[in-house]
Amino acid sequence: MNADPNYRPVGTYEDILSIFARSEQRRYVRAGVSPPKKNAFVRWVGEPFLNAVGIGITWYGEMVGASRMISLHDTIMGGLAGKSKGPFNPDLPEFTATRELMAHVEEIFGTAPAVLCLMSHPPVLPESLGLNVEMGRQALLALHSLRPKSGHAKLMIAVDSYALDMLAPMQEGAYAGFMGTYHLGLDRLIHHRRIPSRWLLGGAAWWRLPWRTSRFLSHGGRLAFVLSGGVPITARVVYTAREFLWRLRRGRKQGLSPQEIARRLEREESDFLRFCQSGMIGPGLRGKYWRLMEAWIVARLTGIWPPNQTESANDELSQGFLPEKHVRCFQACARAMGYPDDTTQKLVQDFQKEYARETPYRERFFRFLLHRVLSRGRPIILLPLSHQLDPSGPAHAMKLAWEDPIALLQYQGDDLKICSGPAFTQTSVPADRFARDFVSAHYT
Repeated sequence: MNADPNYRPVGTYEDILSIFARSEQRRYVRAGVSPPKKNAFVRWVGEPFLNAVGIGITWYGEMVGASRMISLHDTIMGGLAGKSKGPFNPDLPEFTATRELMAHVEEIFGTAPAVLCLMSHPPVLPESLGLNVEMGRQALLALHSLRPKSGHAKLMIAVDSYALDMLAPMQEGAYAGFMGTYHLGLDRLIHHRRIPSRWLLGGAAWWRLPWRTSRFLSHGGRLAFVLSGGVPITARVVYTAREFLWRLRRGRKQGLSPQEIARRLEREESDFLRFCQSGMIGPGLRGKYWRLMEAWIVARLTGIWPPNQTESANDELSQGFLPEKHVRCFQACARAMGYPDDTTQKLVQDFQKEYARETPYRERFFRFLLHRVLSRGRPIILLPLSHQLDPSGPAHAMKLAWEDPIALLQYQGDDLKICSGPAFTQTSVPADRFARDFVSAHYT
């Protein structure tokens, strides 16, 4: 199948997501799924107009205030959730505990904490369709109820052409315009947009998200997003695998430059060299050696590289199974970074356990929170929301489960001070372990 021009290589980080998107296109073809057609006229004329309509709704929302906008979200998202929609109870014990913890933290620090609702991603099954929308609706209602007179609660959500490829053109354009500007929208393929849309939605570009997120939370914002970044297939490729490479880079042998590591990997794995010389990536990426390594791993995991493979990659990804051919790729990366074989084996075994999970540990994201928000004096409260099998419902029925909040108070060196429980017990934990322990305790 010819690659969609929306996923052409451009020589930036976007090539990594483009590789994943092209693999999904192949899956659509095999499954007989046909996303709505969006021709050049739609992309050049219709989409920018609808983006502007969505941006206009954002301006309207800023004028009418948070309470009216949350009512609008409740109505629209409740309709989209369909049968998954359930009643919202602002007096749940978990919300009461969150309000009390917020008041306690504010009394200690003299400033209101930021609040993060971290959601799991329910499976995309006929009996649970709409549950993801319902989780977002419930999260927004919860965040608004915690501090109803203090600004707009927001979602972090993808608005790029891959994330919205199943929407009709009119829906996609207006959705991207509104969600990309009112909320913390993320466009991971901004360079693939036509010039008018790229200009209108430039604020949602992927490279701006860290700054937008840190600014929003550092001002005490309330934010909800899916911790895994998507369904398990997306989480394993886009986050779990790439974050394992990030951990390898952090602990690599001192003195090894990215270029030297790439050259060593080329000698270790001729497949990596062939990939670098292929048309899978743009010329600009060939000098960005960490991105090159990530792109190669993503292409291998999705089955789009090497060409002419059997069509088993999606089954392996959905099951969280890492075949030996992919294990060898990660081992080659570790050896190129100077890790001895015995250490490499232990690291890869640990990675395989995380790879089997639906929700990765997201250590890099939690480290971002510590460095960019907590270290600047803004405490953070984490409010977990996950999906679970409902034993009282029909087979495979899902329900939402709120859990008690945890406050991140202070961070210094490797020491993270947290607060939780009805007695507001404060404890210190190793910062490098917190992400794993928190995610393991609250998500599958």
